[in-house]
Amino acid sequence: MIEAYINSLCRGESSRKEASSKRVLTSLPLEERVKKLFLQGPWLFRYSLLKHYAPEVSDERFLTVLQQYACLVQGLWTPKTKILKLELVTPKLAAFRDYVLALFNKGLTIKFSDVKATESMLDEKERIATKSMLAKLAKERPLFCDWKFKEPTDVSFLKSFPEIANEQASLWQEVEKKLKPQGIKSKADNVAGENPCATSKPEVPTPLGSSRNTTSCLVRQEMSEDVKSAISKALEKVFRTHKVCSYETICQGLRDLAVSTSNNPKADSGMAQQVALAVDAHKEELKQVITSVAVDIDGSFVSKSSPDHP
Repeated sequence: MIEAYINSLCRGESSRKEASSKRVLTSLPLEERVKKLFLQGPWLFRYSLLKHYAPEVSDERFLTVLQQYACLVQGLWTPKTKILKLELVTPKLAAFRDYVLALFNKGLTIKFSDVKATESMLDEKERIATKSMLAKLAKERPLFCDWKFKEPTDVSFLKSFPEIANEQASLWQEVEKKLKPQGIKSKADNVAGENPCATSKPEVPTPLGSSRNTTSCLVRQEMSEDVKSAISKALEKVFRTHKVCSYETICQGLRDLAVSTSNNPKADSGMAQQVALAVDAHKEELKQVITSVAVDIDGSFVSKSSPDHP
């Protein structure tokens, strides 16, 4: 896979030269080598992969050069926006990318509402470009009304180089302060337990259909009996996977099941969406449903039908 990627960076070479393309790339000066990787490669790199192309230099030297062309997000390296000027046509799009990266450095997800507020400073053509830009960094999740960072956090790098991680985090804080559109609240500003997809408008929400790409969000209301029943059935599957669950494990299990169900064209994706939203929007009622099928033992839950149930 690595050789195939290197070959793609050296198009136009003869077959004989392609066979030694890694050697060709590593023969370039370090600065040129790093810049070439970022300009012609994906937008997200793990440090271990980048270092694979510079085995002859120390970590200290490599990181010095790396920070000239890239910035750290969730422990992964992405090209600085300024070196992508041929791809990012306008200053506003460049600012949009920087702000999105700052948000992803804070957490693995960004709400649709935050993206929409950020896009308000762009014209129509620029807004069209933002989706393809986001797709290089994250996966769109209509079910949760958010974008999720494509790669898991590179915890190994963060632990190995904490000083660089802290320096980069400080830089992103400054970027966020500078570029944050007015009216956007931070996660800490949101009411605890409030569903980020919920709206305070009193209108009846658009009915949830079976489309996998629906972006409808539910108005806050009491959990219906149908949703409670669906959650009870989903909990059976969660407890088959985890005999003993914390509340957090149960919530994540319900979300994962909702995602897998929504991706099944034969399943009721509308109900799956309601179950997923109920995890955050109806915490007290969710706990009642959980305790109807499981026993709380010092904060851990065991299914009443489990042989481990006392």
